[in-house]
Amino acid sequence: MAEPVVVSIWKDKNRAAFLCSGLLLSGRHILTVKHAFEGWSKQQSVYVRLIDGVEGAVEAQLLGAHERYDVALLELRTSVRFASAPTLLTTNVRAPDGCQIALQVIDPDNYSRAYPANYAIGNFDHDTGEYNITPQDALGHSGGVAVFEGVVIGVLSRRMKGDPLCRAVATHLFADWLQAILKDDFQPLQPAPAIPAKPSRGQYLEFVATIRARIRAMLQNPNLAEILRHWRPDPLDTYDAANPHREVLRLMDELQAATKILVPVWRRRKKEQVRDTKCLCRSLMSELAKLAVNRSDLASAAALSGDHSAHSMEIACQFAGTADVVYCSIADLSHDFERQENPTDLHATLAIHVNHHLLPHGEAIDARQEVLRKLWEKLMPLEVSPARIDGKNLLRVESEMRIAGRQDKKRFFIATPKSGDMSHGGSLRSVADDLHMSLVMYVDGQCAHLLVDEFDLIQTVLGYMRLLETI
Repeated sequence: MAEPVVVSIWKDKNRAAFLCSGLLLSGRHILTVKHAFEGWSKQQSVYVRLIDGVEGAVEAQLLGAHERYDVALLELRTSVRFASAPTLLTTNVRAPDGCQIALQVIDPDNYSRAYPANYAIGNFDHDTGEYNITPQDALGHSGGVAVFEGVVIGVLSRRMKGDPLCRAVATHLFADWLQAILKDDFQPLQPAPAIPAKPSRGQYLEFVATIRARIRAMLQNPNLAEILRHWRPDPLDTYDAANPHREVLRLMDELQAATKILVPVWRRRKKEQVRDTKCLCRSLMSELAKLAVNRSDLASAAALSGDHSAHSMEIACQFAGTADVVYCSIADLSHDFERQENPTDLHATLAIHVNHHLLPHGEAIDARQEVLRKLWEKLMPLEVSPARIDGKNLLRVESEMRIAGRQDKKRFFIATPKSGDMSHGGSLRSVADDLHMSLVMYVDGQCAHLLVDEFDLIQTVLGYMRLLETI
């Protein structure tokens, strides 16, 4: 694997005005940041220094700038000797949050190469397509690169005065743009080596194939025709089942990016089309979320009580949203999976989250009223919930549940933190049985059933659902 080579970029030959750092991609091409060249014409020259084996500066011009991301490409007027291209992260969306990385930059004080260590990825910003990097003290390092295990994963960006964050544009987001400009005479992009993960079992591979077929079928819907131009007809064609902790989030990021581009287009549609499109997009995200659940683990006797109907189950997780994802996955993974006409997805499931700490004494009557009140608010959001729901009001709730189940194929379940007080679980189980709902109880801890980081998964799904609500 070739070591990345960082160079310095100047406005003139005499080193009077330093612009930024850059990454040498080939004997003629340099990857850098767009913001350093705002208002720049393609005929205007810049000068590149610190190229190995070259004395002084080499003249270059702006070859292209990305329309959305803060990256640009320079072309040297004369070729230089170059060993081999660096490896850029292109097939896996992102390195794990919290992983240690190194920066390769030009020091803005002495203009020499610097290799700051002890940095880490904070998180991934879906809106900007950037990694937030900690600590946030890389002022002046624009155009340098973030490197994880020898692989370039991002270009340092947005470190002008007034920006409080150290960010890096993720290389996977502009890899296609690079290739389109450089065409067939240059092939610097290589798949990044995957971080080792526990090998998937055959059952999971079969499940991936099923989800792949379902997503391909969904993308044939005319309401999703535009999304194929920004995503792919077969998004799971390169899915690495041995690394679901990356692959699931990669697919979710791609879907979110494609959807965000199309939001202005979809806003101009008729209300009925918008409704159908949002429903389809939610179902797409739900199918991807199912890939984050270890089916083999959930099929074990310890994971489910009774049969495989997921009527009552206990999981260890830190977030209520995890209970939703796991429940939907299990409810859709029964033995007659292929014969189900209306598979479960997050949109077709109505979860009632109940926190027993807010219920006086944990009494059954309070739990029942809390569940009924939340059902009323979910099913009849425009009507004020009565102080008590019984008699005719109870009949209304039950009727709305039947209608939602019949028309929208809704499935209902209660999700609640498990308490040391067993009476709490018993009272909610009784409520669930009376109302024909499932019950999921979760305890604080790492969810053994998940193949993806729990926080990342929930935040990604929630972020996408919020994006759809802007249509």
